Amino acid sequence: MSNMNSSKSSPSTNENTVMELLKDTIHAGQMVRIRAHGGSMRPLIPDGSVVELGPINRRLEIGDVVAARIGEHFVIHRVTSVGAMITLRGDLTHHEDRPVHPADIIALGRTITTPRGWTMRIDTAPARLAGRLLSRFVTHPTYPRMAHSSSKRKQAIDFIDFSS
Repeated sequence: MSNMNSSKSSPSTNENTVMELLKDTIHAGQMVRIRAHGGSMRPLIPDGSVVELGPINRRLEIGDVVAARIGEHFVIHRVTSVGAMITLRGDLTHHEDRPVHPADIIALGRTITTPRGWTMRIDTAPARLAGRLLSRFVTHPTYPRMAHSSSKRKQAIDFIDFSS
């Protein structure tokens, strides 16, 4: 789920500033809520959901939802492998992102609140398992193609709440 400009161009100075502020705030131990845009994590995280992000206070596991910097872009995707490098993938995408260094993982997803008001923890073992199973289902060829949206609109963070 992309939260920044998803085009091939470089993010603006404002986007880089927001990413650095987000990283600094989370590394200081604060929780942050952002409104996510894009379809790569559907159906678990629909476009417009609010994702609560927090510090990474344990070893990452396959199935965790994390916020990461991939190149110059910011994404919220699921961890698919953990080692010297970490591999991520959006639940609705067929291909993994390029591997990232652990230092590029900014935060761990804690909860999501969908646009319809449904809130769910995503940082528990059952949630990781359910997310992994769900991601395998939605990338299966029999899953309806209409769910595979590839929005061309510019992605941006439009809501940030730095909670205390």
